[in-house]
Amino acid sequence: MNKSTFLRFENYLVENLKFTVNYNFDKESKNRIIPELAFGLIKSKDDSKKYNVIIGFSYNKENNQPFLLEGILRGFFTIGEDGSGEILLNAFAILFPYVRSLITEISRYSSIVPIIIPTVNITKAIEDLNSIKIDSSNYREPL
Repeated sequence: MNKSTFLRFENYLVENLKFTVNYNFDKESKNRIIPELAFGLIKSKDDSKKYNVIIGFSYNKENNQPFLLEGILRGFFTIGEDGSGEILLNAFAILFPYVRSLITEISRYSSIVPIIIPTVNITKAIEDLNSIKIDSSNYREPL
């Protein structure tokens, strides 16, 4: 019987989102377009093929943007029987465009010049999958 290697993106959820206008924004100072990023990987304790991939992002005062923004996106993924954990690096790359789009849309609809984040090599940003693993008690099924 052939075992399969695949990564299936089931869905995603915006779990947390906070937006505040930054009245201390300095138009003359340099700003940082790419937000601070945090990553998490959660394996289901009931099904070893199911994972949650978490990307957190934040624009704080040091980013010098016209807003302060933080949020968390959770992606729901399934891997095949032969799928190693390393295939999950691709899950972060699949989920990141949703982060980029969300930031662009929020900035656009807030009457601020839209922030368009350039493409980022997420797999290079994650040095080690083991360092971002989160306890399986935090695993969630899609809504």
